[in-house]
Amino acid sequence: MSILAINNELANEQKLAHRVEQIKAAPRLLAELMVNQWLSGFDALWSKGQFSPDEKLAALGTDAAELFTINTQFVTFMVTQLTGKRDDLVAKIQAKVASIPACTVHPDGTVTINP
Repeated sequence: MSILAINNELANEQKLAHRVEQIKAAPRLLAELMVNQWLSGFDALWSKGQFSPDEKLAALGTDAAELFTINTQFVTFMVTQLTGKRDDLVAKIQAKVASIPACTVHPDGTVTINP
């Protein structure tokens, strides 16, 4: 066989190997995407920009408690799945969670930061 000829068997093996690498990379990329999106949302609430976290919580109104509940569940999921596999991402999540000020969740669903 000439070096100019295409070896279809080798080409298919290379395609399969490439596809397998994509499949294996997908969970890693998804985990990084989830954490990065969560970090972005976290910073949107807790960063001090044009509006303070107090103002943002007040604007969330009765949706704030649900946001806290969903956040807790999502953090638990991410940390559980990533511990021992991506401890670098777990550390980022835990550092952010540790920075949350003490808050009070009220029966009406509102949340306020404790003085």
